[in-house]
Amino acid sequence: LKFVYTGSLIIGRDKTIALLANSINDLNKNGIKAELYIYSQTTPTDTILKQINSGSSHFCGKVDRKKTLEIIREADVVVFAEALEGKSANVARLSFSTKITDYLSCGKCILAIGNDYIAPIDYLQRNDAAIIAHNSQEIREKTCDIINNPSLLDTYGQKAFSCAVKKHDKQLVSQRFI
Repeated sequence: LKFVYTGSLIIGRDKTIALLANSINDLNKNGIKAELYIYSQTTPTDTILKQINSGSSHFCGKVDRKKTLEIIREADVVVFAEALEGKSANVARLSFSTKITDYLSCGKCILAIGNDYIAPIDYLQRNDAAIIAHNSQEIREKTCDIINNPSLLDTYGQKAFSCAVKKHDKQLVSQRFI
């Protein structure tokens, strides 16, 4: 399965993605079942780069928006990640990333990693639009679930797209705004 992360690796997201990379590499010890591709304009530290660019995890660097949408469409699972601990865990507490609407509209299974009090994680959880992991143990469990139960890809892809249609339709949003 092809897991894809597109976004910055700042404010603790790098450590969260490193946890996912480690989980995927551990799950692949008896044969490759999944790979993680990381696209980011952020250059990670050497320590993080060693973790996210090894085994079945690949740091691919920066791509433009058009290419990013192509990459998302080719993915089996798209990853949304926020910091899990420290001060960085609260930085995105009230934010809502445009990446979420991109992911939802592509109808891909979303693996969302972050604390439940972070607005994007809460939103995805309330709308049952993503598979959610809140800590390193859950990252491994949820990744294993996805790998061992490929029907989750279709189930959560449909849920994501349904959420996009119900909550982010252009006409509906325009009417609410007016």
